[in-house]
Amino acid sequence: MKRPRESEAHGRPNDIPESSRVRDVQHRSDGGMDDPILECKHRIFLSHSGAQKNFVEILCEALENHGRFPFFDRRHSSLPKGESFPERILTAARQCQMGVVVVSEEYFMSKWPMIELDAFVQTWLKQEEQQLETKLKILPLFYKLSLVEFENEERRAAWYSKWEDLAKEDKRINISSWKDSLRQLKRFNGIEYHHNMSLMAYRDEIKDSICNEVPADVKRDDSHVQGGAKLCQVIQEAISGIQPSEQYGVRVVGVYGVGGMGKTTLCKILCNKFCEKSHVKSSHVELGSKSSTELLKGVLKDLTNNDHDFGNGLIEDKCWDFLKATCKQKIFLAIDNAWPDLKSREEAKKYLKLGKEVHKESVVIVTSRALETLTSLGVSEEDCFAMPSLKKEDAEKLFLYHATSGNRVLNKNDKQAIKKCIDLCYFRKGRSNDGHYLPLALKALGLQLGNRFGKRPSEWVKALEEVKDFNPLEDEENPVFGILRTSFDSLKSTEQDLFMDLVIFTPRHSKVDEEAGLSFGLMDWLAVVHNQSLLEIGNRVQRLKERGLVEDVDMGGQQVYMHDLYREFANLEASGKLKDLDFKKRKWAYYENSYTTECLKMMPSRGRWQNLTRFGIGQEEDRFGIEEEKPRRLEIERIKWSYLSDVVVLKVCCDLHQRDLDLNLKGLGCLKSLDLENVCPLDIRDGLQNLEHLVYFKCFLSHDAFLEKLPASLEVLLLEGSYGLSLGSGVFDLCSNLAKLEVTGCRAGNLDFRNCSSLQRLQLKGLHQNYHPDSESVVSELSLDGLQDLRKLTVFCWKRVDYIQEAAIVYNVHDKVHSYEMKCQLPGSLQVLEIDENVKCLRSDVFARCTKLSQLNLTSCHATSLNLRNCKALQTVKLEKVERLHTLSGLSSSAATLKRLEVNGCDNLDRIPGLHQLVGLRDLHLRNLCVNRNLRLSDLVCLTNLEELHLDGTDVELREKDVCVLASLPRLNPVGVAVGEFESYPSFSVDVKRRKVLRRVGREYWERDSWRNWEKWQEVDLGELPISCGTVEVLDTKFPFGTGQDY
Repeated sequence: MKRPRESEAHGRPNDIPESSRVRDVQHRSDGGMDDPILECKHRIFLSHSGAQKNFVEILCEALENHGRFPFFDRRHSSLPKGESFPERILTAARQCQMGVVVVSEEYFMSKWPMIELDAFVQTWLKQEEQQLETKLKILPLFYKLSLVEFENEERRAAWYSKWEDLAKEDKRINISSWKDSLRQLKRFNGIEYHHNMSLMAYRDEIKDSICNEVPADVKRDDSHVQGGAKLCQVIQEAISGIQPSEQYGVRVVGVYGVGGMGKTTLCKILCNKFCEKSHVKSSHVELGSKSSTELLKGVLKDLTNNDHDFGNGLIEDKCWDFLKATCKQKIFLAIDNAWPDLKSREEAKKYLKLGKEVHKESVVIVTSRALETLTSLGVSEEDCFAMPSLKKEDAEKLFLYHATSGNRVLNKNDKQAIKKCIDLCYFRKGRSNDGHYLPLALKALGLQLGNRFGKRPSEWVKALEEVKDFNPLEDEENPVFGILRTSFDSLKSTEQDLFMDLVIFTPRHSKVDEEAGLSFGLMDWLAVVHNQSLLEIGNRVQRLKERGLVEDVDMGGQQVYMHDLYREFANLEASGKLKDLDFKKRKWAYYENSYTTECLKMMPSRGRWQNLTRFGIGQEEDRFGIEEEKPRRLEIERIKWSYLSDVVVLKVCCDLHQRDLDLNLKGLGCLKSLDLENVCPLDIRDGLQNLEHLVYFKCFLSHDAFLEKLPASLEVLLLEGSYGLSLGSGVFDLCSNLAKLEVTGCRAGNLDFRNCSSLQRLQLKGLHQNYHPDSESVVSELSLDGLQDLRKLTVFCWKRVDYIQEAAIVYNVHDKVHSYEMKCQLPGSLQVLEIDENVKCLRSDVFARCTKLSQLNLTSCHATSLNLRNCKALQTVKLEKVERLHTLSGLSSSAATLKRLEVNGCDNLDRIPGLHQLVGLRDLHLRNLCVNRNLRLSDLVCLTNLEELHLDGTDVELREKDVCVLASLPRLNPVGVAVGEFESYPSFSVDVKRRKVLRRVGREYWERDSWRNWEKWQEVDLGELPISCGTVEVLDTKFPFGTGQDY
C-alpha cells in the first residue's frame, strides 16, 4: 500500500486505484429521506505500513466479501480524490469500532501508521475514562513481528530514535504520546502468525475474529426508498411500546397490508437501521423466495457471521440446532411475506421460536397481507399494525425516481402532469373513502412511462389514455394488477413469452450443480427454447429488469428474482382469470390444482388452438396441509392433445396417483420443450421421434414405462425414473444433436452413444440392468459403446444414487450385485471424468486419447493398471478404493499442471512412479495404502510448492532424513500421519519444521460460539524416530494425561 510521502502532509495522497470489488457504503443523498439511515464512518480501520500492502489488500477483500467495508487507503470510498486526507484518516480512526494494527518493523518506523495507532489508543483511553459501555476495540496482528520481538527493548530504542527524527520534520508529533500508545498496545489481545500456519489460514482466522466482533455494514440497498426515515420511526415507536411475547420471549411486532405496499422494503430498511447498533445482528428472511434450507442458511450466516459457504454440508435440522445453540446475542429478525397456508405458517413459527434462544431484548417483525395470518402465528392483535401509507410528496419522489432514473431536476410546470400520473396509483382502502399510494404501482408506472416516453412529463400525460384502465376487475384486494398489466402489455410479444417462461413454464427443479457442472439451469433452458445464446438471453432478462418486471438477475447461479405480485400476476394471466379473453385468443394456459375446463369442453375451430403456444397442467399433492381442503384430481386423461399442435412449451406435472395416461404427442409438431413429472403413460414410445422441433425433454416417472426412439432435434435430455423407466438399446440412435444428457435411476442394457456426435456433457447415475420387454431375464452386463467417438464430450460422470437400496427392495433386484463394463477408450475432448460405480473392468489404455483431461476421480472401480502418460493437462487426480490397482504410471506427463493428488484405500498399489517430478503439486494425500513400501519421503525434496501432505494409514515410516527433507519445503504445513475418531480430519500431525507432534482434540460444535472453534491442537516434542504413520496408539502414548501444550 502506498503511504503519502512526507512532503504531502498537507496535500492529498498519490492516485489510489479503486478495486472493482468494493462497494461504496457511505451515506448517499436521497431527497426522500428525512434522516440518513447510514452513518458516515467505517466500522473497521486497517492500519499498516506500505510493506504489508499485499497482505492487507487480500484481507480487505475478504472482509468486503463478508459485508464489512473497512477504511483502507486504497479505496476511493475511504480517501476520495481531491479531498484533504489527514482529516479523513484521523476522523475515521477515532470513529471506528475496531482498529486493526498490522504489526511489523516498518510499522513502528513510519509516520502515518504511528499517527493512526496513537489516534486509536488515545480514543480508547478517553472512552475508558468516560466509562463508556461501548469502546473502540484494538486488534494487533503480529504478522511480521512476533510478540517477543515486539517487546524487545533494543528494537524499541531504534523506534524511539526514528520518532525523534520524524518529530524534527513535523512539530505536531508528540513522542511522549506515541510511547504511551506503544505501551498500551500490548494490553490488547492480538493474533500472532506462526510459521507452521499457512497465510490463508492466518487471514481466515483474522477475518473470522473481526466478523465475530463487528456486525456487517449495509445489508440491503435502500437508496431509492422515499420516506424511509418516517416508516422506520413509526415502526420503531410501535416496537418500543410493546412488551415481550410470553410465547416467544422477545418483542414481536406484526405488519400487514396488501401486496405492493412496501412491506419487504420496510424490512430491508429496518435491517439496515438495527445493523448500525453495536452488538446487534440482523437478518431478513423472505418466506417463499427460496427453499426453506437456503433461507435458513442465509439466516445462519447473518446471525453467526460464518462464511458464505458455511453449512453447505449440513442438513436443515443441524442448521437449526447450531443456530439455536450459538445465537445468544441481540438480534433483529424480519420474517417477511408469511402466507396463510400451513407450510408457510409452520416455517414462520420455527423462526419465531428462535426468540426463546436469543437475548431477551431482541426484536422480531413479521409481515403478511392479512391480520388473520399474523394472529394465527401467535402475534397479539394489539401488536399488529397496518403498513404505514406513503405521503403524497413521497409518492411523487418515488415515481420520479423510477421515471427519470433518479434525475429529479424537472420544470415546475410539470407538477400538474406528475400529479395526474401518481393519482392513477392511488387506491381506496376497502369500502372507506380513505386511500393509499401503492409503491409497487408507482414503480411499475414510472419505469413504463420513463422507458417508453423519456423524461418528459407532458408526454407521460398523453400516454395515460393508453394505460388509464389500471383496475379493470375493480379488485380492492390487489388493485395493482391493473398497473402490472399495462407494463406487461407494453412488452413485445416475444418478451411477454420470455416473462411467462421465466415465471410459469420453467421446468421444475431446474438448477445448476456447481460441483458436477451438469444440471440444466433456468438460463440454459431459456436459451434452448428461444434459440439464443446465454449472453442474448441475459440481455433480454436484463431489459425486463429495466422495465421493473424483474428485481434481480444472477447469471452465475441462473436465478431470477421478482416481486411476488408479478408472480401472482403471471399465474392469473396464465389461468385466464386476469383478462377476459376467449380461449381461442389465449397464448398461454396453465392450470394448477384446478380443472382444465376449456380444453375438456370446447372444440377449437380448424381442429387446433391456433394462438396457444404455452400449455401446462399440474398438481402438487404435498403442498396442502391437513387443515386445508384438497381439490379433486385433474382429469388429464380427457385432454385432446391433438388440439395443441401449435404449442411450443408443454409442462405436465401430476400427483403420484395419476395412472395409465394416454399421452400420444405425435401431433405436436411445434413442440420445443417437454416437461413430464409423475405422469404415468401406458407407453410413450409412439410419437416422440416424430417431434422434429423438440430440443428439451425432461422426464421424471415414478411408475413403469419404456422409452425407445428419441427425435434427432433433441439437444437436452434429463431422465429420472426411480428404476421404473426402461431405456431401449437404440434410444439414442437418432440423437445427433444431443449436447447434454443426464440419466438417473433408469434401467438400461447396452447404451450406444456412437451417433450422439454433439454430446458435450454426460451424467449417468444409478443405472440398473434392464429387463427385456418380452421376458424377465436380466441383461448380464451394461456396456457403453461409442464413447470414443464423442469428439465434443467434455464432462462424463458415472455415479451411484443415494436411494439405490430403497429402489432395490421395491424392484426385487437386491439379490444380485451388479457390475458394469466399459471396454472402450475415452474421447480426446474429455476434460472431466468422475466414476463412482462398480465398473469391473477399466482397460489400461482407457485414457490413451485424453490429452485434455484436467479432473480425474475414480471410486470403487476395478483396474489392474492405469496409464496417464498422454494426460498432459491433469490438475486433480483422486483414486479411492480402486480394486486390484497395482500400477499407476504416467503422472509425470502433467508435472507442471497437477495440483492435487489423492490416493486412498488402493490396497494393491505398489508404487507411484514419477512422484518426485510433480513440481507443481500443492496437495498430496496418500491414505490407507497398506503395501506401499516403496514410497520414500525423501524423494519429495523437489516438491517446493507442496502445502498439504497426508499419510494417514499408509505403511510408511517417518525417518530423520525424511523430517529434514520435508522441513526444507517452504510451504509445507504439518503432515497428517494418523486418523483418530473423526475420519475427515487427521488426529495426529507432525510439524517437521518445529519437530513437534500435534494432537487434535475434538469438541462438540454446540459448546462453542463458532463452528471454527470446535477443535484445538496440543503439541509435544517429536522425540525419537522413526514414526510409523497410521499407528494411532503409538502416537497417543506421547500424550500422557495432563501433558501437551495448547497452541
